[in-house]
Amino acid sequence: MPKDHALRDILVVDWPESAAAELGQLLEGAGFTPCPAGSGAEAGALVSTHTYAAAVISSMLPDMPGGDCIRELQRRDRDLPCVVVASAPTVESVIAVANLCVFGYVVRPVRSREFLDLVTRAVEHRRLEAELRDERLRTAQLLGMLQTIETIQDRINNPLQVILGYAELLSGSLDEADAETHQFVQRIADAGGAIADVIAKLRRVRRPTTQAWSFGETLDLDEAGPPPHDRRLHPRFISVMLVRFRGRVGWRWHYVDDISRGGLAIHITDAMELPECVEIELADPESGETYQCQAEKVWVDPHQARAGLRFTMLDPRLAERLRPEQDGPP
Repeated sequence: MPKDHALRDILVVDWPESAAAELGQLLEGAGFTPCPAGSGAEAGALVSTHTYAAAVISSMLPDMPGGDCIRELQRRDRDLPCVVVASAPTVESVIAVANLCVFGYVVRPVRSREFLDLVTRAVEHRRLEAELRDERLRTAQLLGMLQTIETIQDRINNPLQVILGYAELLSGSLDEADAETHQFVQRIADAGGAIADVIAKLRRVRRPTTQAWSFGETLDLDEAGPPPHDRRLHPRFISVMLVRFRGRVGWRWHYVDDISRGGLAIHITDAMELPECVEIELADPESGETYQCQAEKVWVDPHQARAGLRFTMLDPRLAERLRPEQDGPP
């Protein structure tokens, strides 16, 4: 059964009708909803009005070659994963399909397990692409918010410091008997101090590298001095990466707060349910790269919905990205 019920409609572009019905029965048995189309033109019309999890397309249709149909469908829905079904493949037809953006290729008579496994992976691929696209958008929105915070902080902080400086000078030059004016100047200083506190908090949002989580406590990297724990022995990067845990129901993505070669801190609402050892998949929404790793749970803070993991097996490609001499976040 597909994990996401919103991604279960499979476009079946095949003929004759009996061939499409055969594939449809296999898909229904696996929990998908087959949507038949007897020609490339009909398939194009359907894709224009509905979003499908994947498409299963015959290599030869009554009105056009399967390759032309794939091009037309992906012109209308560029992320649609296509699985090609061929009755009598030739070297030329295989090469032609290989030059297209297709997810997979099966030959009739179709072996049900192979076919359903391919379709399931195509649906999962589309779901993951959609999640990564959403996370890229959220990342862009976050970066825009941080830029706005930086602008606000700079435009408020500079004149505020001038005001506080004048207030201090005025307070020092006043006659001690002028209690009312002293009180008024003190109110200005108090209000300015409150604004300065807000600016300091904004600065921490703008520069999140000043803090990192280690074994359940927040440490200020500007003041903490030498790292007291092994995970802090590695340079740490504030991250926009995502993580999910293999085998957990739903495979939900979670945010990575910071990451190093030693491990990572994550934001997860059900942190207490994490097993001691996990297989994880990390994804970078900006580049689309994914990394397979293994880790063990080190600490959990259910009140802050955070957890810390130590890597027991680190993808070499990710290890390269987390080299100490790297200047920016991964």
